[in-house]
Amino acid sequence: MLFILVIGQLLNCKSFASPPKIALSQTSPNHSLHSLPAPRSNITPKIQDLLNQAQALYYKGNLSAAVQSYREATQKAPRLLEAWLNGAVILETLGREKEAKKWYQKASSVNPSSDIETALGWCELRLGQLSLAQAAFNRAISENSKNSYAHLGMSRIYIDNHNFPWALHELKSAAKSNPHLTLIPFYEGEIYQREKRLGKAADFYQKVVSADSYFVEAQEKLARVYLKEGQYLKAVSEFERINGSGMGNSKWKKILNLIPSQAVHGFALSPSHFYHWLMPVFSKPLPSTGVPVLRIGIGTDHLGRPEKRSLVAFYVTSGFTLKDSTGKTLAHGNSNQIWLVRLSHRGRKTLLAISGPPNARFDSAYPLTIFPEDPNALIKLESPSRLPQLILAKVLRGEIEFSVFQKNIRIVNTIDLENYTQGVVAAEMPIRSPVEALKAQAVLVRSEALFLKKIWRRHKKQGYDLCDREHCQVYSGVHAESALARRVVEETKGEILTYHGRIAHGIYSADCGGHTQSGEELSGWGKIPYWKGIADGGKKRNWPLSPWDLNQWLLSWPEAFCAPSSNVDPSHYRWSRVISIKSLSQKISKKLRIGPLRSVIPLKRSVSGNVNSVLFIGSRGRAIVRDELKIRNLLGIGPLRSTLFVFNTEYDKKGRPEFLVFHGGGWGHGVGMCQSGAMGRARAGQNYKQIIQAYFPGVKIKKLDYLKNK
Repeated sequence: MLFILVIGQLLNCKSFASPPKIALSQTSPNHSLHSLPAPRSNITPKIQDLLNQAQALYYKGNLSAAVQSYREATQKAPRLLEAWLNGAVILETLGREKEAKKWYQKASSVNPSSDIETALGWCELRLGQLSLAQAAFNRAISENSKNSYAHLGMSRIYIDNHNFPWALHELKSAAKSNPHLTLIPFYEGEIYQREKRLGKAADFYQKVVSADSYFVEAQEKLARVYLKEGQYLKAVSEFERINGSGMGNSKWKKILNLIPSQAVHGFALSPSHFYHWLMPVFSKPLPSTGVPVLRIGIGTDHLGRPEKRSLVAFYVTSGFTLKDSTGKTLAHGNSNQIWLVRLSHRGRKTLLAISGPPNARFDSAYPLTIFPEDPNALIKLESPSRLPQLILAKVLRGEIEFSVFQKNIRIVNTIDLENYTQGVVAAEMPIRSPVEALKAQAVLVRSEALFLKKIWRRHKKQGYDLCDREHCQVYSGVHAESALARRVVEETKGEILTYHGRIAHGIYSADCGGHTQSGEELSGWGKIPYWKGIADGGKKRNWPLSPWDLNQWLLSWPEAFCAPSSNVDPSHYRWSRVISIKSLSQKISKKLRIGPLRSVIPLKRSVSGNVNSVLFIGSRGRAIVRDELKIRNLLGIGPLRSTLFVFNTEYDKKGRPEFLVFHGGGWGHGVGMCQSGAMGRARAGQNYKQIIQAYFPGVKIKKLDYLKNK
């Protein structure tokens, strides 16, 4: 059970008496605090073969066979601690909690360490055996008072017993040793919400959302608290933020429709207006002589396709000419005049309708392009929408093309490679990052642009080389420019990655969580020689980790180049989620058509620990999902940060699955360069070339000769 809370009034105590004891309903096992694990020297080659076989089966996704191999190992060596622990972890993954408990008890009898007692306590807690769980957590805390997960478990027991003062006390103890664990303020918000102290509940849910903006489940709870308080504008704001992240949900729309319309009049639900303000003064563009030119799709969706829009406004900071694709000049405009581009329908044809001061008005069946008269000019684009995710507001250099594409306005920015790179670097990596990390990012941005343009050509059907979203690279245009961005682009001018003389596919993600993935381990990614999974610094470990070690690794904050720092947010490195089976079942049933959800089982894993396939079992069938992005998108209201995770199922009083509690690491696919790791490596003294070589073994950095392209 995740929690069963009863509305009550929290005692306002400044000091606590001894914690209440829970009557034991079952006899606790006799744990010897002086038992020692079996020496590793006692493991015979045959037993070691069984352990290796079990771990290989676990990573291949054959979990039942892995358990059987660990079982055989325990039969040959009854005090083999690692076999009991690893078997217990897999049994929990399979939903066989009662068996897992017995295995944890065996492990505890061999070595009753704080971590093992904590794992046993959580297993008993999920089985509803609160008295036994409390005893296990007490043993864990007596050995290690800073064991945050033991304190978290104790808080859950007090919550289930409606003792909220002591639950809050234990949560505060957990926070002292693990201040970044977002489950702590999440459960604090749950307590205050059940006590109808909505203001306090909102404070703690807001703390969760501020610490981890991807914890959408907490954001939804915050929005619902605002609704209960009658704070409609705040509620709408939260729901719109969720929808704006591409996490739309029909039930939220129904809720929004019930909110009094006068409460949100003129708010975000109303179409935005165009405002004309003075452009900030920017430096001149980078020299573009001989530099390759790119076509960038502007205002695209999460798959890089043109978003639905029927109106775009623009103005230019210099005079300009509008020409169609035949070369015909259609209009001349002056600086800072607002012009509109709309869709016009003539019979079955969809045309572009252009209007501008003083009386310019014409339709065109051909694509139209803005040609600024001044090469230093800037172009401001705006496109309103009732939905925040569709609002467009960008300042761009170069030329802008408008055309009709599938009955929508398609926008393409023609820009040279160097100025494009300047418009991406700070959009993909915080500009406050160490300079050498930014240089590495600049080289990758440039390489990716040319790879997508010349080799992959993924947006050929849409009529451009790259999109402006994460699907390719985030391109913010002039808004991403700065003196430092210009410096790193100039100091790496023309540099790209190559492998055996060809442009390399130098991909990257925000944070690998401690170990990057090998591309060949992901379904559909292919065997790219320089996409090798590597440990991102920290303590030397034997990869892949055992099931138990993987769990403990993701529950901790191990040293790594990508660990939290002044440049890296804690939620990028380690994160947690509490996901309702009910809401998850609705999503899975709709997407996979397998009926109400009964079980979720992670199967195959990469050496890094990332989940490569997941089995969903429903009342009317089952489905295995192997696509990395689809796995992340399916598991939760919003997408998980990564596939590097473990989770446990929690049950209600009737033994029915109620929640999935995730513990994960990293942000993104984890292949190629880890951006957080690049920052850590730069702080450790590595230069950008060393950083690139670390993540892409075998690649070379080549400098393009732009003079040849003059």
